[in-house]
Amino acid sequence: MVLLFMLIATLATQDDAGIPQAEKEQESATFRKINMLLATEHVSNVDALALSKDIDNHVAEEDKDDIIAMAWQETRFLHRAIGSQGERGILQVHPLYHPEYDRDSLMTMPYGLKAGYEVYVIKFNRDQKRYSGSSAYPESIKRIKGKMGI
Repeated sequence: MVLLFMLIATLATQDDAGIPQAEKEQESATFRKINMLLATEHVSNVDALALSKDIDNHVAEEDKDDIIAMAWQETRFLHRAIGSQGERGILQVHPLYHPEYDRDSLMTMPYGLKAGYEVYVIKFNRDQKRYSGSSAYPESIKRIKGKMGI
């Protein structure tokens, strides 16, 4: 009887896909936002759950939406991306301008995310929400954040 109760309790905590309810509840807002963007166009080879966990573990709460939007803008969440000018990784860090980061590791997770986030903190004044690069970039990020419902 106890075994039957345990089996019923286990099944009751899983959804139709067999994902435990506790795990589903742990799907962060980050995960939901990433999936909202992925739903807007077909992007393959993105592990949204792993990406959301990396962002949740390595990015401050107040910066998460910006980092998600920037990663979408820069690479559509593809962490092995190489830009036309040699930028690397999910947030397109340029090894020439940021030699403190290992060139090859920039295309791995979470290293590339952490490096890009550090560069973001330097280039993007969080208090004033000013980006020291292209003047059109902040507007682009705002549009992407709109797609995420922010």
